[in-house]
Amino acid sequence: MGQNEQRSLVLALAVLAFSTLALASAPRWAAAISATLAVLAVVPMAASRRQISHPNPLLLLLLIPFAATLVQLVPWPIGLVRLIAPASYELAVANASAYGTSLPSVLPLTQDWPATLVELGKFAGYCTFAYVCVRLSVSRRSRQWLHVGVAIVGVLVALCALGHSASGATSLLGLYTPSISTQSTSLSPFLNPNQLAGYMAFVVPICLGLAIQRKSWAFFGLAILCAVAGVQASSRGGSLSLSIGVIGALLLYAWSQHRAGRNKKAPWIALGVGCLFIGIAVFGATAGQELLHLDLQQEHEAGKLLAWRSAPDLLATSPWVGIGRGAFEFSYTQVQPPIGVTFSHIENEYIQAVLDWGILAALAMLAAFVLLLRALFRRGVVDGLAVGGLGALAALAAQSFYDFGLEFAGMAMPAIAITATLLDSKLTLIEGKRKRKYVAGARMALAGVAVVVCALGASSLGARPGQDIALHSEFDAAFSGAPEDVIATAGNLAKRHPASYLVHAKAAEALGRLRSPQAFRVLARALDQNPNHFGVHLLAAHLLAASQEPRQAIAEYRAALTLPGGDKRKILESSAARFPAPEDLLLAIPADVATHAKFGRVLMQMERPDAAELLARQSLASGNDSFAIHELGVTSALLNGDTTWATQIGRRVYAEHKTTESLLLYVAALRAASLPLLAIKAFEETKIAPDTKEGLAALLVLCELQIEVKDYAASRTTAESLLQAAAKSIKHRKAAHLHLATIEEHYQNKHQAKWHRQQAANLRQR
Repeated sequence: MGQNEQRSLVLALAVLAFSTLALASAPRWAAAISATLAVLAVVPMAASRRQISHPNPLLLLLLIPFAATLVQLVPWPIGLVRLIAPASYELAVANASAYGTSLPSVLPLTQDWPATLVELGKFAGYCTFAYVCVRLSVSRRSRQWLHVGVAIVGVLVALCALGHSASGATSLLGLYTPSISTQSTSLSPFLNPNQLAGYMAFVVPICLGLAIQRKSWAFFGLAILCAVAGVQASSRGGSLSLSIGVIGALLLYAWSQHRAGRNKKAPWIALGVGCLFIGIAVFGATAGQELLHLDLQQEHEAGKLLAWRSAPDLLATSPWVGIGRGAFEFSYTQVQPPIGVTFSHIENEYIQAVLDWGILAALAMLAAFVLLLRALFRRGVVDGLAVGGLGALAALAAQSFYDFGLEFAGMAMPAIAITATLLDSKLTLIEGKRKRKYVAGARMALAGVAVVVCALGASSLGARPGQDIALHSEFDAAFSGAPEDVIATAGNLAKRHPASYLVHAKAAEALGRLRSPQAFRVLARALDQNPNHFGVHLLAAHLLAASQEPRQAIAEYRAALTLPGGDKRKILESSAARFPAPEDLLLAIPADVATHAKFGRVLMQMERPDAAELLARQSLASGNDSFAIHELGVTSALLNGDTTWATQIGRRVYAEHKTTESLLLYVAALRAASLPLLAIKAFEETKIAPDTKEGLAALLVLCELQIEVKDYAASRTTAESLLQAAAKSIKHRKAAHLHLATIEEHYQNKHQAKWHRQQAANLRQR
């Protein structure tokens, strides 16, 4: 290595460290810095007299998505966009109509221009970093350093995760508290436990390869450390990827040793130990148990499989050029089923590529990927670095089926570096002084353009919809300007983020505060873009409630309550504040009788037993015969003083179920109706199990009823049975002693009554 290559190697190692440790470069600022550092690593090589001798499949694989992303960013004539990207054209037409603006003559293909700009900067960094690593990999020493760099950074991440788990810390190094809910076991630069486990699955084979290459037990120990950190993240996909990576690496090592005809037993011993270690580590962990008991039905209804099944619907909107790299989160809301969660990615890198770039670019990437695989498996020497590198890439390929770690530079940069070291790269001398000068100038110019692109992505031009909205005072609650100002600002943001429902929803909310009739036209765009978000329907309800047709808001309240997500009590309270009549309030309750008991309990918490009783009556009339709805009916009717209906419903549920729980419900209604003898008779017809919670409650109520009708002999027997059965319940034992004190006072046994009261007092002190 010359001095220039050494400088580039140092910068490349800095890229590996920063891209991973800076929150895996998930934040936009970290991604921009990582990409810029990668571009700067090219600078020392700019004046080099050598160049790569033949086309490199890794560079080709990265240049194709870079070019496709650039094509998506460039404005094209609107007629061409209508032909090749109909979804982008339709979004532009609908947004122009909503905000009363003219349709532009040129449009980009992407459905979120700022997000695609950020992705272009990231791929500029990936391409230049791949070029640097390919050039460095000509040197055996540089290849080892790149592997060591990935291993050391991985160990730092593992120590961070294990340290935070052991200390129970909730903030990263005490400096950063994640805004998302995360487990302490996954608190590391990779905030998502699945991505942490996937990264560890990538690093472990690298450490094993270095242990083989250097014949070092230290790297084997580091591999175990990283494996423990990965397993502790409790990720099913990560655990499976770890198994694939380690077993794949050891199989390759065993095959290479067997082919070389040396040390025939050691490879198989190593393979057996490795498989045993992975088996114990994975399937003894929580993730392994979850993997063995994977609920495919749950995954189909609300998990990744559901998102994958929805992918063809999204692809159909723009099959040839894709929706735009980075535009998935808001584009997907148009086809996303009502499951109460939002997907930022499809969580499958292969499907994601087709959605983002379209079928044409995906086919080109597939061809380049095949060429890369061919180059990887044609290398003649299978040393320790190759064993570890190929095992790591196998783990990453598996992880990419069910996660999106490669979306972040913290995972992509190490993958690029390791892949580059596995290719047989050669350099040739550039002939001619003039040509060398031209090549050096072209390298510097391209590096400069790449830095500019990274800077643009980090600027406000690459802001997400929420960040864009926060930059404009027109969306503030205190804004008192003209509605036209809101319309103009929102119209401009809609051109930047055509698929974002958030821009339309915030604009409609601002226009609603200003009493502008245009609020409903803009709101319609938000509903079109995200018809299954409870918050958009709740906003529609608020706007309609303040309009000239307020009762139309009830249907939107019902939609907000029907859809998953949101605080149901707050939504119901909002509806009750505008429509307090029980009949109106019930119109907002979903028609599904299976949800009526849940909403009835919410109404009871809101201190609206009148509405709860009416809901129970309607639900029972609709054929809902669940115990929960009967319980709601009795409880709410008693609070409303309707003892006749409470007794009727209590009798019905008791006759149907004949359980202690239904008995208590029926008896509560009878007591409220002043029918204690009927209540006692009901007890005589039911077998009570005193060793249960309901049984203890039944004995207590029976004792109280017997005292009420002055049947002291029977009440004494019941109280003694309660005292005997309530050995572990202080509450029931105390009640039994107090009732026995009352009974003894009736029989003039004052000393015995005093003793029971003292026992109750002692229990109270405990």
